[in-house]
Order: sequence, then C-alpha cells, then structure tokens
Amino acid sequence: MTPDSSSTKLGRLLVDKDFQQVCAGLRTFNVFRALRIEHYEIRHSNVLAWLLDPEESHKLGSIFLRRILSCILLDHQGAKILPGAEIELMKLDDIEVLRESLNRDLLVVVREPIRSHGGIVLLIENKVRAGEHGSQLERYYKRTCQQFPNMLCVPVFLTPQGVEPEDEEQQRTYLTWPFARLYGTIRETAEQHRPQMPIAASQFLDHYLETLRRIVMEDDEVVQLCRKIYRRHRDALELVMEHGGTGVFQTVAAEEVQRRPDLKLVYSSSRDISFLPNTLWEKLPENSARWQCAGKRVSILYWLSNGDERIKLHFGCCQMTEKETYVGLAKAMQAAGFKCSAKALSGEAKVSRFYMRSEDVDDPTDEVAVQKAIANLLEASIPDMKRFEDVCRSYFKIR
Repeated sequence: MTPDSSSTKLGRLLVDKDFQQVCAGLRTFNVFRALRIEHYEIRHSNVLAWLLDPEESHKLGSIFLRRILSCILLDHQGAKILPGAEIELMKLDDIEVLRESLNRDLLVVVREPIRSHGGIVLLIENKVRAGEHGSQLERYYKRTCQQFPNMLCVPVFLTPQGVEPEDEEQQRTYLTWPFARLYGTIRETAEQHRPQMPIAASQFLDHYLETLRRIVMEDDEVVQLCRKIYRRHRDALELVMEHGGTGVFQTVAAEEVQRRPDLKLVYSSSRDISFLPNTLWEKLPENSARWQCAGKRVSILYWLSNGDERIKLHFGCCQMTEKETYVGLAKAMQAAGFKCSAKALSGEAKVSRFYMRSEDVDDPTDEVAVQKAIANLLEASIPDMKRFEDVCRSYFKIR
C-alpha cells in the first residue's frame, strides 16, 4: 500500500456515515470504559460483590443476591442442588461477602439454615477473557467445602458465553452461567426497584449494565454496522491496527528488553515483543520460511505475549526453508529436555514453542505491575533461555 493510497483509504473510512455513527456511540461517557477496565475480571467481581452485599450503597438490601442466586438455581434445576423458590423464602439477613479470599474471585456466605445445611456458600469464579488455569476450579471448590463443611456450596462458573469448564469433573460440579443471564437479571431487578436506589448508585449501575451489554454483544445494530464498515474499509482498518499506537504492555516490555545489554529487540506490537540474544541475532542463518524481523529472516525467537491479565514468555522457532533443518532442531531441543509436539518433530507445525512461562497481572494498565511481571519472567527463565541459546549455537555451529 503506497502512502497516497493509504491516505485515501483512511480518508474514506473517516467520512463513512456508518463509521461516524459507531464513533458517536463510543463517545457516550461510561466510567468503566473511561478507566479502561471493562474487560478486567477483578473489576467485574468488585461490582458483583457490591451488588450481592445487602449492606452496600445500592440500598436494596438482599434483593440482588436473592434474584441472582434464584435465577442461577432455576437455570440449573437438573443439577438438583436446591430449588430456586426456596431462596425466595429465606430471610438472607446474615450475609458475608468475601473478595479474593484464598485466590477465589467471590464468595457469598449465607449463614441461615436450610434443609440439612447450616447455610449456603455461593462460590463465583468469574472469567471475562482469560481461561481457567490448570486445576484451579477443583482447588477452589475443595477449599470452599473444607472451609465451610456444614454449608451447601453452590459453585458458579461465570463467563461471557456460558462456556463450560475444560475438565469433565468440574463440568459436573460447577453451574455455568453466561453474562447475558447476569445482565438480564440485574437489569430487570434494577428496573423493578429503581425508585428505591440513590441516584448515584442507579447511574453507576447503568454504566455497568452498558458494559455488560457490550460484552455480550446484545446490540445487533452496532455489530452489523461494524461488519459492514470492516467489509468496506478492511485495508484502512488493518493499517490503523498495525500503526495505531502503543499500549502499556508494548512500551514497558520493549523498555525491559532494551535495558538488558545482552538482548536485541527485533519486533514490537501491542500483543507481542520479540527479541534474541545478541550473539544469535548476529550469527543465525536467515532461513525462516515465515518470520521477518528488523529486516532479517530469522527462524528462532524469544517473545513476550500480552494476554491482558496474563503475560507469557515463549521461545521457539518457525518453519525453515529446509524442512530437515527444522526437524533436526526440534529433535535437538527435545534431547535437551524441551517440550516438542509431534507436529514439530515431523516438520508440520508452522510454529513450534519449546518453552512457555507466564505471570498474572491484576491490572494491565498499571505500568509498575506489568514491569514487575515481565522482569520476573525474564529473571526466572534465565537458565532455560541460556539452555535454549546453547542448543541453537551448537546446532547451527555458532561460536
């Protein structure tokens, strides 16, 4: 795309009436969007804790807790945990809401006997973007049952699309609930009791409902407009995505790599930062069939990837101009103790990742937190990075 054609395409995008309509809607003030926290799990869990706590400033007592818990149980009557109707008959006047207790997103403890139990513990694991980590769901459920042995535990897996846990056992344990149902339940409850809410609380809740609505993509008109705009102006939009500025991750990750004299930064984007030890960058053969970084066709890379609330460090290689060289390196990595997939060993994998380590970041807009996570990743991975470098140097006969 030449500079002139780029300018023309960007100009057409900017004057497109549909594009201007979508932009006008985005300019409507929303506190969650203004603070850039609409996709962060910890913020959603904080709002849920506020709604489910009868003592909070919404002034509706246990109404939100009663409705949300009832709807969850009604949606899962087949699980035979407890009829939703029984929740409607409870007093719900002895409630404790816990946030991030032993890493669990949200606990609501209802100390009121029901049937043969001393009460109910609502355990909510909330996933907006990131997936579940290993066996965390099993750990959280067991930990809750041990902590509250005489209470009925109601474990809920809350996600935008209502996806089930990966593990089959946890699929039978957890009640999956989509954001669309959460949105509908909160909205209906708020509308029924709006006169009882303070104005500030009501406005805050409207901002949160708008945020949920955007996440579940209920606004079909906006979705259709966006698809129409993308079809008309695909080249211009891809140009914007490629050159449209840097975020916290990109800035901090690049600085963290560049301050290490033994590393060479070779690629930078909002999602990925790629680098290599200087010795490899200077002497590796240019034999990549896929990658080109800083003007060189390198087939070996270390890279940091941004997963919003999780940053990962990988190192690996891509397909090479000679398949035998690619397969040979994969076998050398396996012999050195790195993980290799069957496709890597057969030469079929387009990209082979031999190593991955991750660090969670509660607030991806916090430069200090992001810098600390990246520094921890690099420091913890030094032995493996050196081992990976040694295999590459030996295989490609670099001295």
